[in-house]
Amino acid sequence: MTTSPRLVAALTILALLAVVVLLREGRSVLIPIVLSVLASYALEPAVSWLQRRSVPRLAGTTVVMVALAGILVGGAYGLSYQAATLVDELPRAARTVREQIRSSRVPGGTLEKLDQARSELERASQDLTRGVVGEKPAPSRTDAAVPVFDFVWWGSAGLLALAGHATVMFFLTFFLLLSGDLFKRKLLKLAGPTLSRRKVTLEVLDEIDSEIKRYLMVRLITSVVVAVGTWLALKWVGLQNPAVWGLVAGVCNVIPYLGPVLVSGGIAIVGLIQFGSLSTAALAAGLALLVTALEGWLLDPVLMGKVERLNPVAVLIGLTFWTAVWGGWGALLAVPLLSVTKTICDHVDGFRPVGELLGE
Repeated sequence: MTTSPRLVAALTILALLAVVVLLREGRSVLIPIVLSVLASYALEPAVSWLQRRSVPRLAGTTVVMVALAGILVGGAYGLSYQAATLVDELPRAARTVREQIRSSRVPGGTLEKLDQARSELERASQDLTRGVVGEKPAPSRTDAAVPVFDFVWWGSAGLLALAGHATVMFFLTFFLLLSGDLFKRKLLKLAGPTLSRRKVTLEVLDEIDSEIKRYLMVRLITSVVVAVGTWLALKWVGLQNPAVWGLVAGVCNVIPYLGPVLVSGGIAIVGLIQFGSLSTAALAAGLALLVTALEGWLLDPVLMGKVERLNPVAVLIGLTFWTAVWGGWGALLAVPLLSVTKTICDHVDGFRPVGELLGE
């Protein structure tokens, strides 16, 4: 009995849709797992270095994880004041931008006409609402307090959920590092009984492992360089809270194309509000873009070495897909996931066409 090509195509499409739905609905579980796996790959060289110096793996893993937690907590505490100051300035910044937009309006221009059209639509909607459901009573003090209570409640629930995910990721990364090559040995057992097949599987796994570690280390180094360079450049210009913007630039450096543009746009707005000068704001935004560009032109090719680059079209498609599925975390994880996928596809015969499509 032969299977119809149309049936095969339909089943393939259904399977892909099922995978997309699974990724989207299971993001609360999958995102911490993916982050933990990538973190374990990035931290494995440090644990292995300690193990080669006669430090037991349990002790080395504990030292690395405690040091990482200390760096994260210390960094968060050190930047908390600047971050709080930046958040406090947001309302004033919004008012300043609104006033500048109003002052730049031309009488009878497009912006004024659009504002008048918006006002007329709001009046029409209010008149229609009064005519259908009657005049809405003014909210009481109790009604006004409900949104505030809801905001505090959901904010606390979000913080608790974030703390829970961070705890799960910490222990999952710890046990992944502690397990060492356990899963590699299990895959070798599943590869088959023959020695030749296991040898080929071991070579493929070692190559995949080394390339993934190399890529993650390069991304970590380049993000740190961008963060420090942006911080120094903005501090030289005199922009407020340069360390926070440097951290944001380092994190968003993982997001190709879009990340540096968003950071530079934010710096331009904040610089325009702080300095009141378009040239100084443009200088600050331009320096942030220059730091990222120099990293991409000079440092990235040297560090990447033989690791193949991704196709820009594939990067944009992957960025769009993972952002739609996982939101902001998807944007941060899109390129690492694509690089890991390409590395695996390049070493598995049945998926090499996919690796070819992803590469340059």
